[in-house]
Amino acid sequence: MNTSVSNTSKRKANSGSITRLSSKRKRAASPAERLAAEGIDMAHLLTELEQLSEVNASRVVKLHDQIAAGEYTIDSRRVAQKMIDFEASLDD
Repeated sequence: MNTSVSNTSKRKANSGSITRLSSKRKRAASPAERLAAEGIDMAHLLTELEQLSEVNASRVVKLHDQIAAGEYTIDSRRVAQKMIDFEASLDD
């Protein structure tokens, strides 16, 4: 007789804990919902993406191959001039 009472008690205890666990579950937010929650406007992002220039895949592959082979050289004078030009454009 004690056995049936303890089994009933266990079922009640277990069913309560299952209810509590399942009631705590939330629906996972979609990526768009997570971005919106952080204040990121998806429409604005899409507009910005559309304005980006296309990637020249063949040039990327060529540069990658040169770097991997140790054949890519950096023209420090050209880099320096680009930095000076960029800095001057910020002053305008």
